[in-house]
Amino acid sequence: MHDQSEIRNLPIDIAFARLGEWLVDRKKIPSDWRKRLAAVRSRISRALPLLPRGLDPSFQTLEPEAIDYLVVKHIYNTLLNSTSENRNIFGKLSGAAGEWESIVKSFEKDYIFPGRGCSDYGSKC
Repeated sequence: MHDQSEIRNLPIDIAFARLGEWLVDRKKIPSDWRKRLAAVRSRISRALPLLPRGLDPSFQTLEPEAIDYLVVKHIYNTLLNSTSENRNIFGKLSGAAGEWESIVKSFEKDYIFPGRGCSDYGSKC
């Protein structure tokens, strides 16, 4: 018999194509993450035309379908660093930075972003 510490140190072999299923089976991401991602995508589509394109050169070529969690974080950080912070009475940001902050939180809520990353990673490998 093997020692418990040896068993715990064994690598886990997961096929890239099934990584998303593996995360859902272990309840690391919700089973309806694709439906939740579609809701976040619709928010991105509504917020993208209101984005000030002159702040960053990368904003000029953004397509709504190509925006993932890391791009949303970049947009939010750029807006946060380039504009003055206007917060409401509850401490939430207002304006474009507030909208993109809520999109970031939507990605992070219930861990939607790992599911999106798994689907991208599995399709590219």
